[in-house]
Amino acid sequence: MSLVRVRGRATGHRLAGAARPDTTATGGPGPQLTWAPPALTNPLRLVVTRRNNFLDLDNSRDYILDCRTEVFDRQVNIKGGRRVVLIGGEWYLDPADPRGRDTGIGLRDQPAGAVVHLEGLKITGRPVDGIFIKQPNAVTVQIQNYYCNGPGTADEASGWPGLHPDLIQMSDFPGGTLRIDRLTGVAAYQGIFLEPDDNGLAVPAGVDIRNVDITTRPTVGGIKTRLYLSDGVVYPWSVQNFYIQYDTGDVAPIFDPSRTPALQMDFPGVTLGLAPTPMVDPNLVGINYRSPGYL
Repeated sequence: MSLVRVRGRATGHRLAGAARPDTTATGGPGPQLTWAPPALTNPLRLVVTRRNNFLDLDNSRDYILDCRTEVFDRQVNIKGGRRVVLIGGEWYLDPADPRGRDTGIGLRDQPAGAVVHLEGLKITGRPVDGIFIKQPNAVTVQIQNYYCNGPGTADEASGWPGLHPDLIQMSDFPGGTLRIDRLTGVAAYQGIFLEPDDNGLAVPAGVDIRNVDITTRPTVGGIKTRLYLSDGVVYPWSVQNFYIQYDTGDVAPIFDPSRTPALQMDFPGVTLGLAPTPMVDPNLVGINYRSPGYL
């Protein structure tokens, strides 16, 4: 077994040879997904619990992270790892609990060329962010069949003076690739917030977003954009079959820096209104999730 540094106690074992993670047994309900998990070589399978939720992984190793043991009430932070696969898992972040005033999953500092695959996750309560991505290297992140309801904080009533909770937030992503297929979210403030050049780093290689529906939880204050594409740089992006249930009290649902003004009511691939059916059924994701397979 290779070493992995964690906060708390971890359990794990090596799976011999090139392998698909056991959590990706196909045949589950729902449409097949666009991107399969990366092929893994001699992966270490790590059972993650609330007591070993900060992972510092070996950048030369592949990992299968099993978060299906319990409902998490705090962040799972994943630092490092060459190829990391996490399929199935559930978070309930209670704003009344100091441990719950946090992000569901944090992805940080994977090495150049790494691939992180997140699938079948369910995050509810009032997380500060659902998924937070901060990468100084060229990394591929895949997020599929993701359900998130309720990002928010105690700042809601006073108009968000210090925080802007998001379903997904990307901050620093030079040369990286973000892929999203099938996301259903209820957003109090922002939906998908992409700020890849946060610290003046290079822009990403591309962002591909498919099959998303975001509805609004009414709050006060803030711009509350549902698709925020950057703070001013333009990079390759593709958006398909994206629905935004727009609150007319908001300033605008889309921030597109390639146009003037950047706050927009329309974007190619985006429909303002409710999706005919949600992209993700919350009853099918979480601890008992089974992948429907891949195209």
